[in-house]
Amino acid sequence: MVNIHERSPVPACVPAHPDPSSSISPDDWRRLEGATFSVMCKIHPTVSSQHLRARVIDYVQRLFRLHHDGYQVISFGSVPLKTYLPDGDIDLTLLCAAISDENLENEVCAILKSEEQRKDSEFEVKDVKYVPAEVKLVKVPYSKIVDLYGGRSSL
Repeated sequence: MVNIHERSPVPACVPAHPDPSSSISPDDWRRLEGATFSVMCKIHPTVSSQHLRARVIDYVQRLFRLHHDGYQVISFGSVPLKTYLPDGDIDLTLLCAAISDENLENEVCAILKSEEQRKDSEFEVKDVKYVPAEVKLVKVPYSKIVDLYGGRSSL
């Protein structure tokens, strides 16, 4: 069930003004708007999901800064835009001084795999996987992100 008090502010619904020549009656239009609003409330980011994602981003930023002061982790995509779905991931990019792709890939994976071994980590890091694609990608499921919604626990 959606806790309406936990929601981020959602703009008030604009009254229905269907085209008078439309085949949709004003009553049907209002029901359609109501159903749409209900769906939006269910998938709209909650205050707690925003807070948790901010904590994960901060955690990853601190983790990489701990290993190298020159690393900068930046969030992009649906999280900063607040357009993510309840089971949406967090897209991060790592900026650093000139380093070969292979060395960077190895270092990123090593940092994440070492965190995977820690039992006292702030977030559970597991299943670190390097994806050797055109755009280099390291997938890391983090626990607790989707737990807020009762779904699977991955990012």
